[in-house]
Amino acid sequence: MNEILKYPDPYLKTKATIIDDVNKPSIKYEINYMVKIMEEIDGGLGLSSIQVGLENSIILYREGGNPKDNLKVLINAKISSVLDTNLQRSEEGCFSLPDIFIPLRRYKKIEVIGLDEYGINVRIIAKDMLSNVLQHEIDHLNGILMIDRLSKLQKNLFKRRLKGMKFKDKAV
Repeated sequence: MNEILKYPDPYLKTKATIIDDVNKPSIKYEINYMVKIMEEIDGGLGLSSIQVGLENSIILYREGGNPKDNLKVLINAKISSVLDTNLQRSEEGCFSLPDIFIPLRRYKKIEVIGLDEYGINVRIIAKDMLSNVLQHEIDHLNGILMIDRLSKLQKNLFKRRLKGMKFKDKAV
């Protein structure tokens, strides 16, 4: 399997670079590389370029927030509007923090804009699980991990859980 960066790899804190030309061969290569990784993962809902060591702003996500849904590409993704400020709580996981699930609250409904792999403007109204997935992946593009969303008390409890666990052959 291709390598997904694992916590505490410092590259996970990198902010993605905006893509100015989606037709560059290097961008097509990066998208194909990420698709190959996602095809090897059972049950994956989303993946950001940062998680695989690529700096360009690319997200892959499952269209309906379900592992069996079509895989979609979103370039230069950003949340353009929060359509429902109510928060939904879910146990969130991350390929960069394997076997760890954290209860997080995210907006129930958002609007996300970006480009598809052909450079066509995309506007997504995302709710429920898809809203969580897109918020999670956009966080990655901004150098934010799900553990960064925890309160100070929750972070301390989480760090205790991580004690003794190994990530990328390093003890935390």
